[in-house]
Amino acid sequence: MARIINGTLLVDAYSPTGNPGEYTFTNALFENQADATGSGSLDVLPGFLIYAPAIDSITFVPVPGVSHRYVITSIQNADGAHLSATILWDEGGLEVDKPQDGVYALISETTLCDYYGLPPSTEVYSDIPGGMVEAAYNADIRRNSCHSGATGIQGATGVSGTTGIQGPTGITGDSSCFDLYGVLPTNYGFGGYGFGGFGGTGFSEALHNQGPYSSVSILSPSGFLSDSSTAEYTSTQYTTEWAHTLSENNFFDTTAGNGIFTLYVYDISPLVSNNNLVTKLEPVAWTSAYSDTTNASNLVSNLSLWNDASGCWFDVASSILNLPSVQRLSLMMFEGPYDLSDYIDSSHRVFMRVGLSGPVVSGETDHLVINYTKLCVDIRPYGLQGTTGVQGATGVRGMPGSATGIQGETGPQGATGSQGQTGVSGFTGTQGQTGIQGVTGSLGQTGISGFTGIQGQTGVQGIIGLTGVQGFTGIAGPLSGVSYYYSSDPSDSSAYNNLYRTPANSSEVIDTVVINDTEALIRSFLTLSGDPDSSSIGGGDWEFETWAKVDNTSGVTNLIFKVFQTDSTGGLLSGLFEVTSPPLTTALSF
Repeated sequence: MARIINGTLLVDAYSPTGNPGEYTFTNALFENQADATGSGSLDVLPGFLIYAPAIDSITFVPVPGVSHRYVITSIQNADGAHLSATILWDEGGLEVDKPQDGVYALISETTLCDYYGLPPSTEVYSDIPGGMVEAAYNADIRRNSCHSGATGIQGATGVSGTTGIQGPTGITGDSSCFDLYGVLPTNYGFGGYGFGGFGGTGFSEALHNQGPYSSVSILSPSGFLSDSSTAEYTSTQYTTEWAHTLSENNFFDTTAGNGIFTLYVYDISPLVSNNNLVTKLEPVAWTSAYSDTTNASNLVSNLSLWNDASGCWFDVASSILNLPSVQRLSLMMFEGPYDLSDYIDSSHRVFMRVGLSGPVVSGETDHLVINYTKLCVDIRPYGLQGTTGVQGATGVRGMPGSATGIQGETGPQGATGSQGQTGVSGFTGTQGQTGIQGVTGSLGQTGISGFTGIQGQTGVQGIIGLTGVQGFTGIAGPLSGVSYYYSSDPSDSSAYNNLYRTPANSSEVIDTVVINDTEALIRSFLTLSGDPDSSSIGGGDWEFETWAKVDNTSGVTNLIFKVFQTDSTGGLLSGLFEVTSPPLTTALSF
């Protein structure tokens, strides 16, 4: 028996085809756990299994320790290192959860018997998410559980109640990942760049600079591009970052006080036409920093994103100190906790930077190692969950079925084959049937016993009564809470702006006030007429989310939120309460 092909598959994005449970992916990075032929992804065939880490289909949040089983139905392209294919849900029933983009999935050829996979080992691949191998075994067992003997005739099924009305499906979107795959310096011609336009649409590029840390570390993307020490990646440097885990760009410097930085420019305009529609950004870099002098340097590798709104670099993640091998640095940034449009410029570009955390130390040779980088972008909105349909009435229960059929005879046991070499230990299979018990030895003679009377037949079981009709569902209670969003739209009462229950589709507005040891009104907001249409509000928690900054932290500055009750014209009736924020401690230039 040939060695089963298995390994990992790094899929940037799963694209739904429109058929239930079916997806396509392109240029996924394939790694073979034990490549017997040296052909890499060219050995992968339709019928191979993929165990993909799961995300919740409503919240898009990863589900820890859960993966689901899919089967490859067709292969569009394979070049030895990469794979493009179509996959289909393979666990039976409707698809549960969705496959997670941008993380490692497991891939395996199937066994000849019972259609099992052989997931790779976490001892070989440390990037496999926790619990994935165990989840793959569980998926195989659920898919392939078998039964011995013929099953008896099943009783008639009762009439099913009417299915409730399904709620509307949320709006769908798309996602994609951008990296240096296929990029060459001849695509661009670096000398012709100006900060405001790049040669071509939807391309990525990488530019490197080793100069004085004090000046290079504070350069904006436009300053980085125009700096005399900046040079675009060479063909070799680009190609090195295509071949993830096969080679690395190792930049080093011996000049004390120098910094080492690489700037990545991702043009995401093929996916994004409106920056406000982006729901997730995930910058990723495999990188490290170390010194030739063992444990001498305190430098680490930093991954940063440019915040175009505030004009500064935002540190995403840092590597472990003095790590010769690369480490995966990444951060999933969701709209809400982050204002993602701040990290995208008006030309729909995202600027990512990898560099040393400090200047080169005197007397040392300090290294910045970069193996692979990418940026994953998602514009799929968090769809509103449909309302639960009305539950249909319970159907009338069917009559009990007839008796269980006779179990089929156990087939004869095949001859024992010659023992082969001991293979890799798999998981424990299903326990076989218990063999026939041997004949019991003769027992001494027992005295003659009287005959037992013939047992009477068991009476016929009575018919099971009908299930009663289910009562109607009670009227839904009032809402337990509501969110309001600020807007710049004027209210019917001219002194206010509107408060909406959904975010307004308008550009960001920044209010500025001058404060001098006294309160100053920033802005007043009013809910729409008839909202919430109540003279009282039940007890509960109030949460105010507001982004604010000050240009001087020498004094104590707080935000004060005052809540009033008004009549239908906006006239004040009474003050309800007020809340004071903690002091604002961040001073940023305006």
